[in-house]
Amino acid sequence: MTDEFSATLERFLRLHIESFDELSVLLLVASDSRQWTSASLAQSLKMTPVAAESALGQLVARALVAGPSTSDGAYNYAPASVDIDLMVKALAVARREQPLALTNVMNAQAMDRIRRAALKAFADAFKLRGPGNA
Repeated sequence: MTDEFSATLERFLRLHIESFDELSVLLLVASDSRQWTSASLAQSLKMTPVAAESALGQLVARALVAGPSTSDGAYNYAPASVDIDLMVKALAVARREQPLALTNVMNAQAMDRIRRAALKAFADAFKLRGPGNA
């Protein structure tokens, strides 16, 4: 990788990863082929089981992780395509080799989401509502 963060990786993050929890869960699940539960991920990543479960739910919805696949609620890495698998591997490399650049991209995208939500809330405040739609 060059000194600049890859535009392709930045686009992948914008489309598939919304939080540092999701990023951490994805990279751990992708790096180890065993079955993961939210509790085992939480313990390995030092996060709450609720945060791990939330991240897993988002990753399943985006077809990056499969599960829960067994009665014990286990999840495993299951990218929807070879291209996505290559992007996840590139993210793992970026996390090792460009941690600050990766953090900056994630933070910038989080701020963009906050700004969009604030603008939407502001615009919604000016919508005309009928008598029954207060």
